[in-house]
Amino acid sequence: MKYSDMASLSDEALVHLGLGWEHGLVQALIRQRLGKLSTPSSLKQLRRDIARAKTELTRRETAAGLAKGLLWSKHASSFKPQVSTTDAAGSSFLQNLLDAPAGS
Repeated sequence: MKYSDMASLSDEALVHLGLGWEHGLVQALIRQRLGKLSTPSSLKQLRRDIARAKTELTRRETAAGLAKGLLWSKHASSFKPQVSTTDAAGSSFLQNLLDAPAGS
């Protein structure tokens, strides 16, 4: 996502987007360790997207005179990742990682 697109998001939406990327980064790192990640550049892109989100939040905090990290901690508690321990088919989280297409 472009930095300019992030400026139009609310604080909560931006934090949730960043947390979603962090969740995706953890999954991608697990896939990489298992040898299931065919595009290592996706790790780089996720890291950069997370950094862009945090940079925009820091800019907003500075403009509002808030402490650094306040918006992240304020909205992080309302984030709900879109992953469950078992899905509708009954497969586990780890099995989903192992079966995930390479590069995703």
